[in-house]
Amino acid sequence: MMRWWLILLLLLGVAPVIAQEPSAPYMVYVEHDQDQFGLDHLLFIHMGTGETTQLDLYGERYTPFGGEILYFDRQTNQMMLANVDGTTRPHPFMQLPPDAYRIDWTVSEDGRMLAWTTAWRNTLGQLSTITMVANADGANMREVFRDIDLASDNLRALPIRFSEDLGTLYMDKHPDGINPYLFFSQYVALFGLDLIDGTTQSLPDEFGNCICGAAIEEGLFLRLRLTDDLQGFDLYLYDLATNSKITFPQLRRTGYNTGGDILISPDGKLAVYALASVTPRPNQDPLTETVFVLVDFDAQTQTVLTSPVQTFIRPVAWTEDNSAILFTSPQDNGTWKVVLSNGRLNRVAQTTFIGIVD
Repeated sequence: MMRWWLILLLLLGVAPVIAQEPSAPYMVYVEHDQDQFGLDHLLFIHMGTGETTQLDLYGERYTPFGGEILYFDRQTNQMMLANVDGTTRPHPFMQLPPDAYRIDWTVSEDGRMLAWTTAWRNTLGQLSTITMVANADGANMREVFRDIDLASDNLRALPIRFSEDLGTLYMDKHPDGINPYLFFSQYVALFGLDLIDGTTQSLPDEFGNCICGAAIEEGLFLRLRLTDDLQGFDLYLYDLATNSKITFPQLRRTGYNTGGDILISPDGKLAVYALASVTPRPNQDPLTETVFVLVDFDAQTQTVLTSPVQTFIRPVAWTEDNSAILFTSPQDNGTWKVVLSNGRLNRVAQTTFIGIVD
């Protein structure tokens, strides 16, 4: 009988390493809310043997980082690292200062660099942020951006991702305190911070039209914006190297009033994003209906990929040579998959996929 972990790897479209080598990678999952205080089970599954290591944590924002998982511990207000051997330790240099109230971070695609932003409020309620970058081992640590919200717009700097050459850090002027009310990853005014000379430059046409989805990958900037009549969304693709711009044909969905979680495929040919109808309800979770839209850069088309779903899920990874997409939920445990050829959404795991670590 095929082992359960081997079936799971095949369902997720990950080729298992059928060997006993200790150096084989680990797939990482989490089971949220295992007690009334929000206990998580973090699971490391060895891709060669299926051996599972479980850690019980009160964490959030689990991020693959080399051979460990980086997360924020809600009980101790510390940045922590969880290891595949079942141990945890404080991050050696990236921490929330005692007088700050929030920390956000991003890891470069190759794992070589970290960026993190800490936020404060002074006695007048004024918001300020400091952004730092460093090599993964702590070398070359430096402050790269400092911002004070003198206009009281309640916007804080939010690190999004590094450019592929690690010379630019892309960031957002993000509304403070809005995250619990955002259904997807959405941004207001994206800009690039040059890590060599410290200059900043807004990304093309970033004029604060809406809190909408965006993605940056391999020099491509894909952006949703509200239409002029506020009844739908326009989709734009920019080449940041040439400043060229493509406007995709509009995709109208009556009643769909929020869009985000754009995910560009690693080969830069496709993207997927969520388009949702959100209806508030007094003293209850809002009613949410979501479709996922497939974007083809070469054909310059966008088409609805899935039937409407009431499950609140978001795309997190491309798999199977960019022919399928993995989804997880911020509300429920589980991992889902959609194969592009049929558009059907299937649940493939009861736990939530985080990533793969070496």
